[in-house]
This record gives sequence, C-alpha cells and structure tokens, in this order.
Amino acid sequence: MAKRPQVISVTPPATAAYAWLQKPDEGQEYSDGKYKVTLLLDKSDPAVVDYISTMQSKVEDLGMQEFGKLPNGFKYPWKDGDDSDKEEFKGHWLMVAKSKFQPGFVDAAKKALNVDEAPQSGDVVRLALAFGAYTAGGAKGVRGQLRNVMLIDKRNMSGDAFAEIEAAESAANDGLDDSIDF
Repeated sequence: MAKRPQVISVTPPATAAYAWLQKPDEGQEYSDGKYKVTLLLDKSDPAVVDYISTMQSKVEDLGMQEFGKLPNGFKYPWKDGDDSDKEEFKGHWLMVAKSKFQPGFVDAAKKALNVDEAPQSGDVVRLALAFGAYTAGGAKGVRGQLRNVMLIDKRNMSGDAFAEIEAAESAANDGLDDSIDF
C-alpha cells in the first residue's frame, strides 16, 4: 500500500489552548484518548498571515492529490476563531493538532524537556506537524498530526505559582525560634 502524501510544517509561535500534552485526553465527555493541543494563531501577526497563506496552497494540493478535486465542504486544519462563541478566540485561527503518541518537547534553545516540563495551556509554543488528508464519516479534509512541541514562553505557572514566595518566606524565617508559645 502506498504511503499517503504529507506536508511537514512548523508553525509560527502561538498560544496553546486545551493542551493535553503530558497525558492523553481521557475520562471526559468528549475525550478521544489522544495527545492534543489547540493553537491560537493571531490573525494580525504577519508571520501567521504568511504561514496560513503558504499552508493553504499546500493543504489544497494535498486535498487534490487525495480526492482528485477539492470536495464540497473541504475541511482545512484550521478554523476561524471569529466564528466561535468564545470571545478569547476572536482574531485568531484555531488549529487543533492530535496524535496517538506523545510528542517530543524542547525549549527555545532546542534542549529536550521532560514530560513534567511539557507546555500547558496559555504557554507560547511552536508545533511541528505532519499534514495529511483524511476521510471521516462524510467529512473530507486535511488535518495536522502533532509531532513535536517547542516551548517558547512559559506563561502557565500553575504548578510553581508560589514557589518563589515559599522560598523567600523560608529564607526570611531561617534562624527564628520556632519554640515560642503564644
């Protein structure tokens, strides 16, 4: 069986949302057991404008190779956030990338990150993707398979939000007598 054509791509920096990168999305109403992330690509960013323009022609070429012509209702790997009910998506392209396998993680210097350092929702990331055509139910289109994630800017500090405060308080309290009774 011939391998389906793919286009490998790296996105410009963008904000991660709904990130399931440390473990697969399981146990919830719409869970699918996959590692995934939604990328919020700012429509006003010139790098994003260039990326979407370039990728649109490549995605359409993939669709033509797979289906002979672009089918009615052809699905692109991104959606217009302006069509969403969520205000935070306005002015963005939304691109969902998934994989059955956990992606690799690196920092901006391309140094490998451990799973516990994986990017989370709110962080600025770049994604390495493999775009390929699909048919599911009656839908035909191209989707992005998640390969690797580069952490550009750690903005989600949920696990370590108070670490600096605790360290400062600990240092300030060193040498105090803990035996005082009130």
